[in-house]
Amino acid sequence: MQQDMTLRAVESVLGNLGYGTIALNDAGVVVSVSRSAADILHMKQGQILGKEYGILGESFFQVIQCALSRRVSASQDDIVYTTPDGMKRFLSCTLCDIPGGDGSRAVGLFVRDDTDLVERECAAERTQRLARIGAMTASIAHDIKNPLVALKTFAELFPQKYHDRDFRETFTSIVQNEIRRIDDMVSRLLDYANPKKPRLETVRLDTMITETLSLYSLRVTEQRIDIRKGSGLSTAPHLQGDGGQLRRVFNNLILNGIEAMPNGGTLSIDAAVKSGKDRKNGIMVRHIEILVADTGEGISGRDAEKIFEPFYTTKKNGSGLGLSICKKIIEEHGGTIQVSSGGGGTCFTVRFPLPDAAFVKSVRPGPKGVANSSGELPLGIEDAPWLTGKAVNR
Repeated sequence: MQQDMTLRAVESVLGNLGYGTIALNDAGVVVSVSRSAADILHMKQGQILGKEYGILGESFFQVIQCALSRRVSASQDDIVYTTPDGMKRFLSCTLCDIPGGDGSRAVGLFVRDDTDLVERECAAERTQRLARIGAMTASIAHDIKNPLVALKTFAELFPQKYHDRDFRETFTSIVQNEIRRIDDMVSRLLDYANPKKPRLETVRLDTMITETLSLYSLRVTEQRIDIRKGSGLSTAPHLQGDGGQLRRVFNNLILNGIEAMPNGGTLSIDAAVKSGKDRKNGIMVRHIEILVADTGEGISGRDAEKIFEPFYTTKKNGSGLGLSICKKIIEEHGGTIQVSSGGGGTCFTVRFPLPDAAFVKSVRPGPKGVANSSGELPLGIEDAPWLTGKAVNR
């Protein structure tokens, strides 16, 4: 009786939210089904009531089996359900225990039809994709047309000024530079469209960052930029990745930071090993988190949202492909990149997954140890050098 009252109360509340309710006993037999649930499944209540849960179709089999066998709550989104008359619908569901006063037990299956929402999202995504393609096409045309205009102008003047030595020298220099610009832009476009698969090797993070910084030592001095390398870099585990591609990523991030501070500032780089749940399967995994932060003017919220889109740039002579390519390279390595910015500068956070062994290798013995009580090594976002001033110059 208590169980029936609970079911009716739940049906009343969730029915107003667009959910249909189905109850199954311990044996997986449907003991109750609301009209809204039957409508969502494009079936009649009589077709479902008293039948085993297999009558609901293969789409629900795994999640129901999990709830019945393990006696735990479960949920699943983006269920592709085919109705008896062959229509494809997108559903989501949640299952939980509904205890009875006499010790009996039922499992409540709460199902919702998300088809309209999914179709709207797909339409919006298609619209955005077409808009990006249009913007990319316009940008490519613009970037190619500018050099061609210069080449066309000089080609038209060449017959008249062929004997002018200064003109010939200028013509030769400009032609070479403009052709180089077109070639560089096409090469970047090809890199973005057809990224190469990483050739895995052992990469020392601290060494790679140090060598990359050395490329800009003169510029850093001229712009009066203070370089701060956190202690986390020296204790970071080695990466398994494509050395050339990873150097390209951090070269781009470091150069962006330097360019953001023409009148001086601080460029901070650090790393930490952290743990967290994988978004796909919920399993605890370890990853290395690398932060590159500057104290420049920062990026506006609107620009930050689009900064990884191809051909989107705020630089006068930028191609808009640098960060897009970086994002692709990082994703090819199973990682992620995020940007946060404000009036006090910009911080890029790059994360790469690590095997458990990498975490163990990164812990070095010492009087104080390296890992803290939470297992972090040894610096995280919350105590980053540009926030605490704990950075070490190297």
